Amino acid sequence: MSVVKDIQQHEDTLVPLHRLFMKNLIADELKQSSLGQAMMKAVRPRSYIPPLLFGLGVETDHMFGSKWLNNELFKLGFSISPSEVNLFKHSVIDSKENKVEASLRGTFTQWVADNVDHNVCTIDGKNTFHGMGIIAMGTKKKDEIISNDEVRIKRLNSPLTAEDISSRKSIPILWYEPPYTPSLSKINFKPVVQLQSPITFSIARGIDILWHSANLLESADKRPQWNGFMQKFHFKGDQPAKSDVHMLPIIDMNPSDESCIYSTLLLIKNQAAEIGVHTPSVTFDQPLWLKAFQIAESKNLDIVIRLRGFHTLMSFLGSIGTIMEGSGLEQLLEPIYAKNSICHIMSGKAVARALRSHFFVESALITLLLENLEGSYDKLDFEIMFNSLINKEKSLEDIESSPKIIALQQNLETFIEHLSTQSRTAKLWNQYLYYVSVIKMFIRAERTGNWHEHLEAMRRMLNLFAATAHMNYAKSARLYLQRMQSLQFDHPLLYEQYCKSGYHCIRRSDRFWAGLWPDLVIEQCMMKALKSRGGLTHGKGMNASTRHLWVSTMHECATVHSAMSMTTKQHHTTSSQHIECGLSRQSRDSKDLNTIISQFRQFDPFNTQYSGLRCVFTGRTAKQGDGIDCDDAEKIGMKMRALTILFLAKLS
Repeated sequence: MSVVKDIQQHEDTLVPLHRLFMKNLIADELKQSSLGQAMMKAVRPRSYIPPLLFGLGVETDHMFGSKWLNNELFKLGFSISPSEVNLFKHSVIDSKENKVEASLRGTFTQWVADNVDHNVCTIDGKNTFHGMGIIAMGTKKKDEIISNDEVRIKRLNSPLTAEDISSRKSIPILWYEPPYTPSLSKINFKPVVQLQSPITFSIARGIDILWHSANLLESADKRPQWNGFMQKFHFKGDQPAKSDVHMLPIIDMNPSDESCIYSTLLLIKNQAAEIGVHTPSVTFDQPLWLKAFQIAESKNLDIVIRLRGFHTLMSFLGSIGTIMEGSGLEQLLEPIYAKNSICHIMSGKAVARALRSHFFVESALITLLLENLEGSYDKLDFEIMFNSLINKEKSLEDIESSPKIIALQQNLETFIEHLSTQSRTAKLWNQYLYYVSVIKMFIRAERTGNWHEHLEAMRRMLNLFAATAHMNYAKSARLYLQRMQSLQFDHPLLYEQYCKSGYHCIRRSDRFWAGLWPDLVIEQCMMKALKSRGGLTHGKGMNASTRHLWVSTMHECATVHSAMSMTTKQHHTTSSQHIECGLSRQSRDSKDLNTIISQFRQFDPFNTQYSGLRCVFTGRTAKQGDGIDCDDAEKIGMKMRALTILFLAKLS
């Protein structure tokens, strides 16, 4: 059956006299079809499967996963039976056509693998589930049409057995035997200086200055926060098309096991060969990334292993919280956030709140510094520039190349550097401003698809990782950066796709400022679907056959849901406006920002009357012999990295 066409052509399923009768009885055309089909189903319950009732049954199971709800609708004559829904899923499993590989063929495809953990509610606490979840993301060229004819699914006469489902969709597990000599011992680390590479900066620094200066203008109420501001005015760009996300079968094995990782890499490599991808790339979290990297090196697998960007950002946010502990930052945030939330902001676990907090503090600090430089620029000129940008009379390129923006930027940098030489406290907060700019660079690189900027932001994180003893990311990010910089020589085709096309990020909407880290996509798609209504963790079970049935039929059920939404005009739409651009959010953000500015007016971190290091809120100072050197985090981190490379060189 062709499910989508049957649902969309629902009015043609009624016989002429029956259709005429329903038209005279009911005015609404959709209700004519649905009630007419329900009547025909009641008369011929075995020989007729009405499209709308079929679609409602599959959609209900897909969205809510409730057998009781589906059965209730069936008893009332408004849906097909749960057994018929289950038979449809088994028919999808039995279909020989591999829709995932068919839809990925001809696209640029990359993969992401992550832990799938669920504490199954058992009497003894045993048999909890830990597996490896995998998704494949295909991105076609802009305006390219890839023909994917709709596949007809033949209805089975009886359901498949659990053993048959598991055997058809299971992934073979291959034993991995590590080499006698660890593969990482054969890698030569390059000097730190060689990690620098020529980069192509996106339009950022000039527009950031204008964004900061707008807080002092009459147009301050029109200024959203940084993410909303960037999305609003990055309206032009030759960005790639939206990516299609496909779930692959879940591997029922401890994801930290090397055999599980090895089997995952081989699965991806085999699928890449089937769809015509010469060199596949897969993204792992840091613990799995290091093991996957060693396995790929030891087995000489032609596969690129990427480090997860979103979790790297989380670790970097935690590093910033470590060096700013005791500086007064926690107390400055207390009027805005609950006290129990601040510890999660400082640790980087609450990512959204942490980013909002750091952008607030940065904006407040720059606002105070710009007030001290008011004689060096004309507010009226910046008011005109800001309004012309809002009215789309000027582009971001015009703002970036403006001599007045460049001059103010240079004066601001000179002024901050001068204050840093006068006080260790000012030096610490200047260092904090630098790290927030690295966060913005990292986000901007992913949002706009700038590969070189992605690597540069990663390089700027290394010193802080080392200084704050985030050694796992200090080592892994260092190795990842070195390997990615040699990508243009080892895998030139993949490098070209990343560098020129921006395919290293994933887009789920057709906007320029919309790129996502691949690891964030698996959280938004697979993990969210697993643990939301209708997912596996809401009573369906986690045994092998249930997992394979859910994963393998997810997209067909989603297709039915989409067809029903189009038929009933109940689309799940999101606003094109960024959440930070809403009037109520702008009002709240403006209020919170002014609260922090008033705090800084009272506790000025750039007050150079005291040259030592102090907490701006309590006034507690650090003495010379206390061993507190958080204001020198960059130098300490660089020194630790150099010593690490020297130590590894002696070992080799």
